[in-house]
Amino acid sequence: MTQTGDTTGATDAVAVPSSSEGRPTVTDRVQKLRQDFEQGLEKLIGAIERFPDDRWHAPSDDEGWTNAASARHVGYQFELELEYLTAHAAQRPLPSYTWDDIHKRNNDHAARHANCTKADAIQTTRDGSKAVFAFFDGITDEQLDRKAPLALADGAEVTLQDLILGGVLIDHVRAHTEAMSG
Repeated sequence: MTQTGDTTGATDAVAVPSSSEGRPTVTDRVQKLRQDFEQGLEKLIGAIERFPDDRWHAPSDDEGWTNAASARHVGYQFELELEYLTAHAAQRPLPSYTWDDIHKRNNDHAARHANCTKADAIQTTRDGSKAVFAFFDGITDEQLDRKAPLALADGAEVTLQDLILGGVLIDHVRAHTEAMSG
């Protein structure tokens, strides 16, 4: 994948606000986003579990991948989504992947996992979501409101909350859940 932006320290921890007892504090806004993400995951996992076995390895309607690969893609994609989210929260330049880079990454993943099981898709989603939940535990309302240019949106300024709600995280989960629930 070609990348021209500086992602040095892309996995650096985000500053975590803390209570007087030293425990992390999560604001109501962050908690609501976290709950929306969690509810989206529960719906996705439910859709995977209910998906007809005889159609699991058939091509999906949304991406042209198998339904199996499309379902697994959601959890796999959390790593890339976190690159954007953590960079934004830490006030570093957002990754400058092109849509071609992302499509190649997704298509390569889909080809490798076209025949995955439902259990694998669910486990990948659960495993990938752990880092997302940790991210939510370390962000503030101030970070949610900051803007940064997003190369994938022609440099448009987006807030961290925009990224979380939009196609980068919560809406991405919802879109694939809706496609599977058809």
